[in-house]
Amino acid sequence: MCSICYAGHHTGCWLRNGRCSTFRCTGSPLHQTGNSYLRALETALEAANAEPLTCRLCSQRVYGGRLLAKRTPAESGRTESGLTFTIGKNRGFDSQRASRFLLRGLFRQRSWSLPGCQLRCRSCGSCRMLYLWGIPIDEPFIAAAREAALDRYCSHCGSSLYPGELRLNDVRFWSDTTPEFHSEWFLHNVLDRFIYNRWAVSVRSVPAASCVQCRYTEIAGRPIYRF
Repeated sequence: MCSICYAGHHTGCWLRNGRCSTFRCTGSPLHQTGNSYLRALETALEAANAEPLTCRLCSQRVYGGRLLAKRTPAESGRTESGLTFTIGKNRGFDSQRASRFLLRGLFRQRSWSLPGCQLRCRSCGSCRMLYLWGIPIDEPFIAAAREAALDRYCSHCGSSLYPGELRLNDVRFWSDTTPEFHSEWFLHNVLDRFIYNRWAVSVRSVPAASCVQCRYTEIAGRPIYRF
């Protein structure tokens, strides 16, 4: 497992590449067995999401929570809460690669749902800035995530990952704790906990890469679904 982006690698793959496979990542290998990798990855991502506590833009409190979307149809026929991935145009495509993805796209769906996907993150209660793994989702992050979505492969089936984006138009951030928006109001705990504990975030989409076969999805080289 990479010490920076937490991407998983086979030992032979790391030795053959001589480095992490994530674009421009300079991490070092952390040796994990197959059984302990998932626990180590979840622990690392939770620790990365523990910060910041104060917004870098407005200096207001930042809350930990999850991104949840409206209930969407799942493959099982039931409706579940989850995010939606859409294949999109990405800067950095050469003409040959773009043609290959275009031809493949003519015969395959352009978007698919990720049932049950809940993206752990943090959000400012004032300006609604979204933080993922302690990093603000701003223009530099989006540009880096867009580049990292190119030339990626599924860690489960080995298929090429489609570069695209996670749509956040109908997504709300749900705070894990009771926000302190109306502390001077009577019964403010009830209002803030059950009414004002969710809000729309400041971004409408995040670059990502996803597998059409098994739905494995990652952002900036870090897995977020079916890892």
